[in-house]
Amino acid sequence: MLTNLNAKRPKLSAYKVRCMRPQAPSENTFFAGLLTAVRHPAEPAASKASLRTRIVQKLRQVTGTLGDNKVVIFIDEAQHLREIEYEWLRDLHDDLENNDVRLFTFRIGQHQLLAQKAALQAQDKEQIVARFMIEELAFKGLASSPWSSRSSCARTRRASSIPTRVCCRSTYLPSRCLRRRRSGASTGNF
Repeated sequence: MLTNLNAKRPKLSAYKVRCMRPQAPSENTFFAGLLTAVRHPAEPAASKASLRTRIVQKLRQVTGTLGDNKVVIFIDEAQHLREIEYEWLRDLHDDLENNDVRLFTFRIGQHQLLAQKAALQAQDKEQIVARFMIEELAFKGLASSPWSSRSSCARTRRASSIPTRVCCRSTYLPSRCLRRRRSGASTGNF
């Protein structure tokens, strides 16, 4: 996935993070994982603020070197993200925005992602939903394959109405546009 994206858009910074569910969410573990994903080693004893600063500096450096101010992060197994981790991701989004770097995230995971979005909407967590849950794309397995007639697994997946994987796309939406959307005004161009 990243190889194809890098071949088509060589100036784009793209990374993949696998979301592991620790016993208790930890800001240090969260930012250390992001640093590892961007191939920038994290110091085990570093403070939360230091780790956050280092990820912002690293992404600024990479985007400056490549000449594109966009960063794409694919978060695999994103159904494991908790609300506090979305808040940390939102903080990173804001820090990067303040440094003229645009963050785009694609959350990839199981169907629980859809329930996560509904729960956050019910709790009026629009800051999270508007940044990280704009659009859902369902993956239902192989639809046509030379093996589909011989594989009961492929037939079962194709017949099922429950997606085997879900991808939720985010897009950049400044807070001023979010306020306009709530008031019913058009967001227009930004």
